[in-house]
Amino acid sequence: PPPPLSPPEPQQPLPPFPPLPPPSPLSPRGCAYDPTPQLESHTRLYFTLIQMLADSVVPNSLYIHPPVETGAGPLPSLEVFPGLRVPTYDEDESLDVASSLANQAFDGYVQSSLFHPLQDSQLGWRPPAAPRPLGPWWPADAAELSASGGGGGGVGRGVNGTETEMSAAAADAIDAEDRSIDADVSALMRRLSNGMLPTPLYDYEKVMGGPHPLLTDAALAHMAFGGIGAHLPRRARAVADSVAGPCAVGKVPRRAAFELDMGWMCPLTVRPSFERYGAVVFFDAVQRPLAIWWHHGRQLVRPGEPLWAHAKWAWRSSLMSGVTLKDHLTVVHLVLGNALVTAAREQLSAAHPLRRLLKPFTYRTVAVNRGARNLLCQELSLLHRTVALDAAGLHAAFNASIAAAHEKVDLLSETLIDADEPPLDAGSARTPFAADHLAFRAVVHRFVQVFQRRLLMMISMMMTTISVEF
Repeated sequence: PPPPLSPPEPQQPLPPFPPLPPPSPLSPRGCAYDPTPQLESHTRLYFTLIQMLADSVVPNSLYIHPPVETGAGPLPSLEVFPGLRVPTYDEDESLDVASSLANQAFDGYVQSSLFHPLQDSQLGWRPPAAPRPLGPWWPADAAELSASGGGGGGVGRGVNGTETEMSAAAADAIDAEDRSIDADVSALMRRLSNGMLPTPLYDYEKVMGGPHPLLTDAALAHMAFGGIGAHLPRRARAVADSVAGPCAVGKVPRRAAFELDMGWMCPLTVRPSFERYGAVVFFDAVQRPLAIWWHHGRQLVRPGEPLWAHAKWAWRSSLMSGVTLKDHLTVVHLVLGNALVTAAREQLSAAHPLRRLLKPFTYRTVAVNRGARNLLCQELSLLHRTVALDAAGLHAAFNASIAAAHEKVDLLSETLIDADEPPLDAGSARTPFAADHLAFRAVVHRFVQVFQRRLLMMISMMMTTISVEF
C-alpha cells in the first residue's frame, strides 16, 4: 500500500481573492509575447538538453530483461514528501556513481534561483473574435447552443476591460493573423525540440474546423468526456454548496446532468498577478456545456455571456495543470507505480512468477520516478515554472493529491465502473473512457491467462522431470 501521510497541517482561512488585473495591451498582431527572442535561460537550457539527448532509439520488448535479485530489505530511496519515498536504484538502467553525481549536480543547477530565476511574462489574452460552429463530435440537435453563443461569442475584450464589437472583416483579419502566429509557434517548437514534437492524438482542427477549434464548446466537451479529463466526469450535484466561502459553488444550472469539478485547486495560492485555478463545468444529458462555475470570479457563467470564453479558459487551464500534477504525476507515478515497483522488488525474489509477470509494467519505473522527484516535485523545478502556483501552493497541491490517492486509487476497478458514481457507462451514451476501459480489461485478462497457462505447463514439465529422475 502507499506509505502513510504525515499529519495534515491545520487549514488556514483563505484570504479574499484579489481583483482581476487590467488586461495588458495587445500588440498589433493580437499577442503581447513573441516567444522566439524572449525565451528565458531555463527554457533554452531544456531545449538544448532535448537536442543533445535526441537519438533514433525506439525501445521495444527486447530491452526488458529478467528481474535482478535485489536482496532482502528495503531499496535505497530518497524522500519526495514527508511519508513518501522513491527508490533510487533501478535494475533496468546502468547508472554508475559518476553519472549519478553528475545528475545531482545538474538538478541543483537547473533549480538554482541564482542561475535561473523564476521569471513570469505579462501576456496579452483575447477571446476568439468570431463565433465558432459546433463540431461534428456533438449531436445534430446541438444547434440551439450554437445559436446562443456556444462557439465562443463575437464579443472581444478591449484594453480598458470594456466589451467591443468587431466587424466580420476585422474578425477574419485577426483570425488569419492568429493562424500565422500559431504556425510560427508550432514551427518554433519543432525546431527547438529537434523534431521530437509528438503528433497530436486528436486533430481538433480537422474534426471541428474553424481557426480556433480548441476554444469551442465542442472541444471543451471533448476534453471532458473524450480527452484529458475523460476519467473525471461525475453526476452533477443537485444543489449549490450550503456553506459559503471563496471556494464554494454558489449556483448550479438547471438540467445539469454531469459535471467535471476542478474546484480542488481553488485554495491553492498562486504567484502575483496570476488568477487562481478552479472551475466546475456543468453539462446536460447529451454532454453539452450548460455553464461554468468560475471560482476566481465567484460566479456562474453561461454560453453567450461576455465572460464565457474567459471561464472556459480558466477551466481548461485548471484541467491541464490539475490532471498533470494530481492524476498523472502524483497518483499514477508517485503513488501507484511507485508502490507497485517497490513492493515487487523488495518483497519478491527475482524468480518469483508474479515479479516476472509485473516486470514489463514496471520497466524503468524507478528511474522515471527518481527523475520526477528531482525535476518536477521541487521548488523552481520544471513543473513549478510551468504552472502559476507559488511555493506554498505547489506543496499544498501535492498534499491534496496524495490524500486523494489514498481515498480511491483503483480507477479501473469493477466497483467504480458498476457504481452510481461516476456515470462512465450511461446507456447508449457510453463515454470513450468507459469503452476503452472494457477493451483494456479484456487485453489484460488475456495476457494474464496466457501467462498462467504457460506457468502451469512449466511447473507440470518440471514435476514430470523430477518424477522420472526419482
